[in-house]
Amino acid sequence: MSWLLERAARRLAGELAAYLSPLDSRLRQRALNAVALAVVQDTHHDHEREEALLAALGRIAQRCLAEVERVEAESAALLVGYQRALDERERRELLVRTLTAAGRPSVELRKDLGALGRWLDVEALRERWSTEASDHVDELLVCHAVLRGKLSSAVDPRALLRTARETGLVELALAQAESGQKPVIRAAALRTLLAAVRALEPERRSHWLGIPALRAVLGWARGQRSSRWMRVAALEVCAACQPQPALASLLTELLASRLDDDGMLIRAAAVRCLSSLDEPLRARVQRPVFGDPSEHVRQELARACGPIHGARARRTLVRLALRDGSPRVRGVALRALTERAGWDAPSASLARLVLVRCLSTAEPPLVVRVALSLVPTWVTLSGRDREQADLVSALLRLLADAKAKPDTAERAAAALRELEVRRKPELAQLAVRCREALGRLSEGQSVRLDLAAPEREVVQALRVAARGDHAVGLSPLGRGRMSRPGCA
Repeated sequence: MSWLLERAARRLAGELAAYLSPLDSRLRQRALNAVALAVVQDTHHDHEREEALLAALGRIAQRCLAEVERVEAESAALLVGYQRALDERERRELLVRTLTAAGRPSVELRKDLGALGRWLDVEALRERWSTEASDHVDELLVCHAVLRGKLSSAVDPRALLRTARETGLVELALAQAESGQKPVIRAAALRTLLAAVRALEPERRSHWLGIPALRAVLGWARGQRSSRWMRVAALEVCAACQPQPALASLLTELLASRLDDDGMLIRAAAVRCLSSLDEPLRARVQRPVFGDPSEHVRQELARACGPIHGARARRTLVRLALRDGSPRVRGVALRALTERAGWDAPSASLARLVLVRCLSTAEPPLVVRVALSLVPTWVTLSGRDREQADLVSALLRLLADAKAKPDTAERAAAALRELEVRRKPELAQLAVRCREALGRLSEGQSVRLDLAAPEREVVQALRVAARGDHAVGLSPLGRGRMSRPGCA
């Protein structure tokens, strides 16, 4: 390998790693380097053009799949031939022919032939082929990850989509998603197809995919020759491409299913697709979800309604936060409703009322803990100027309730302190400075702060910034200066 080729491949591998997750970039480093080298060789150093890179990745993915199928076919043929051999001599001759035909370097071939009869048997040889096939699968997954990243991050994807159409990326993804392929390959191919579809305008997606592709994806979403994660990926493609009446019919069908093993996962995936429907259709389709036997599906409904605009989504979250039978579902709905306070004024008022209802010992302990943790979030998102009197009163009642557990009372007191600090701009500024100082300190360290504030206000701000860390303390130095000792 020339040094120019090696340098270009190394530089490209660093660029392609940005489209992989940190875990994948570490675990699939060999595959990433192999794909980068193949791209440089395939494009003749023209990989800086996005269109050339996209086309090369499609060709390399096709070659990787062909290599996987070839290696697995050879492994299966070796096993069949080994089982048909009549005696040990024929088995040894079969292994020698197989090793010779593999095309390995002469030095490695001599070592393999010498290892026959000692440790290199048919199982060891098939294990070697299995490893080779897994390496090609890793390369294929890297190609799909980069394809998805390129299509998703393109500022103007029209040139890439034109290249994808000309190079047969849709046909390639559909072929690799067909039944008979490995589930991980099928799901990766469908996610690549989804990235290409989302790069288009919604009104062009169905036409760009074509009727055969839509029919195939719809069948996979309904469970025809598809595993659970394949169905989930196909459902996401349907949500991006199908007309709303067809999508509503599909989601209604899936939400009504009660499969034993995968039903919960499929229904949760269907709930995540509700945001693709307009409000009247969405309200009709989501109605059965309130009675779904799985709390995970109802939690998914709360998460799906969080970013959706409109009064129906607010009412759904309030209903789940107050009336659902599962404390976990109520906690998720309460969090989703509170997080809307930053951009939806009616949700801010409703969230405050729901928080007041939940700050009571009559509620499940999990709901109370979630409500206490969300009080500062609500104040931050809705602003200091909003009415907080009923929230403060609810915290005081909870703090004075004899039935409240010690940790609940402590959390309520911390929430009250934080509310008091946030109401006063000077205290809030002190808390920010204390939090920044704490973030710079390690165990056993201290720092001097010239805060120019009364000691009582500094203590209040530090207690809020420390968030329950009892190892944090203050040493007054006089004239408004403080020393913050580190952890013991």
